[in-house]
Amino acid sequence: MIEIKNYGKLVVVKINARRIDVSNADILNKNLDEALKFDYILLDVEMLEFIDSSGVGIIISFYKKIKGKKGKFGLVNVNNRIFTILNITGLLKIIKIYKTYEDAKEDYFETVTET
Repeated sequence: MIEIKNYGKLVVVKINARRIDVSNADILNKNLDEALKFDYILLDVEMLEFIDSSGVGIIISFYKKIKGKKGKFGLVNVNNRIFTILNITGLLKIIKIYKTYEDAKEDYFETVTET
């Protein structure tokens, strides 16, 4: 359901699903736990077309865990539909959205090299 790529300090977690809802939220949550060993995480939601409250809850939980260990977290490749849902829920006030990987790297990662 996810693909993790390590780029030095930055880890990109790509969600390979069109929907996050109650039917697959538990699987996503368990998959995302694997990425928590890293401190600087960018969640790529390019494939995502729909997210319900269970998916939003997972993103909030993931964000809190990363912030709790002084890490950094953001979303990339957010389409208009997902952007609207995140905006309505208030997540855009706390989670940074990036248009591209390069935008994220320039924002707070000094050196990002693929390993």
